[in-house]
Amino acid sequence: MLERTFFAIAVIVLVARCVGLVFRRFHQPQVIGEIVGGIILGPTVAGISLGHTLFPTDIRPSLSTVGQFGLVLYMFTVGLRLNFRTARSNPRMVSLISLASIAVPFALAMPLAALLLTHHRNVGGHAVDTTAFVLFVGTSLSITAFPVLARILEERRMQDTELGTIATACAAVQDVAGWCMLAVILIIASAHGSVGDVAQIALESLGCVAGALVLARLIGEVERRVSANRPDGGSDGFLLPAAVICLLACAGATESVGLHAVFGAFVFGGLMRRYLPAAPRERLVARITPITTSTLLPVYFIIPGLSVNLRTLDSRDVIEIVLILLAACVGKVGGAFVSGRLSGLSPRQASTMGVLMNTRGLVELVVLQVGLSAGIIDERLFSELVLMAVVTTLMTQPLLTRILRTDTSVRGEAEMGRLLALDSH
Repeated sequence: MLERTFFAIAVIVLVARCVGLVFRRFHQPQVIGEIVGGIILGPTVAGISLGHTLFPTDIRPSLSTVGQFGLVLYMFTVGLRLNFRTARSNPRMVSLISLASIAVPFALAMPLAALLLTHHRNVGGHAVDTTAFVLFVGTSLSITAFPVLARILEERRMQDTELGTIATACAAVQDVAGWCMLAVILIIASAHGSVGDVAQIALESLGCVAGALVLARLIGEVERRVSANRPDGGSDGFLLPAAVICLLACAGATESVGLHAVFGAFVFGGLMRRYLPAAPRERLVARITPITTSTLLPVYFIIPGLSVNLRTLDSRDVIEIVLILLAACVGKVGGAFVSGRLSGLSPRQASTMGVLMNTRGLVELVVLQVGLSAGIIDERLFSELVLMAVVTTLMTQPLLTRILRTDTSVRGEAEMGRLLALDSH
């Protein structure tokens, strides 16, 4: 069985890399190409028989473990990179756009979730908790992918413009809000509606946060002392293994109390950012990121890819996909546009902000996989929501190009970003 697991990982990494590079060639996020690569290897393209030949049932638990390890490493680096200082540049605008970009799609998702519940009430032979289901649909439509958005701004050289800074801050705020909402949903789903169980899980979760805080402060303090005693200031021999050990402990702790492991890794990463100096923090991210994004995460996403079977979608599913896309796009783009205009942005600035906030990507797909594994949504709705995440992310670059087309034909995109920042003055 071990040799088949290694062979399967080799196939996954090869396909994900090839398809990801094709997507990058067309200025699309590589991670979306990797997700599409997983769908290609699944029943949608490769077929059920080939999927079982390449990835037989007995090796899928091993693949899932490898992928989960990659996921918690990735979420740790997301927490390390999360920077709220950008929100201080214009706190009123960041607060208003962030709130509207969450509240409007969430409100549109409520009637949509009630409609979807009639066809997706049973998951694995059990009736899904109505409250958890409705909140999960609302959260999945409200997500903005902070890492993908930051990459798009960097590629367009807009990350240091006023508009890019505000968009980054809004995405960071929404990222944290989305994870908090997902934590509440998982607590409700795990407690099965019992108030006492909800309170117990909430208290245990706070205990996990407190433990992560102690570990982060301890590592930060030891790191400073070790670095001070070394001429080159480096201490990776201590920092890397200590960080991995503690993030795995935090991930295991949150998993054991009824939350997903990603929460422990994400919270520990955010706390480490607070207590770890910038230089060792950047070295830590540089050490973890390459193997995580190139090898381990594609393995994680092959599992949902094997669950996505677009061949089985019927006319009712197509209608549901259209409604999901409408609610997701109208809620995100409309909410950000209106709140941006109320904050003083010009129409072009507000349109750009709306398109950026509609980016979902990797974070959305992680949330969906968590909901599927927790039994909150079934595989058909999972497939529909994955398709929504892919489509809305693929829309971002073409729409931005269209908005900025007039001036980018004669100016660089960084200059266009500065013009946008001055457009309303």
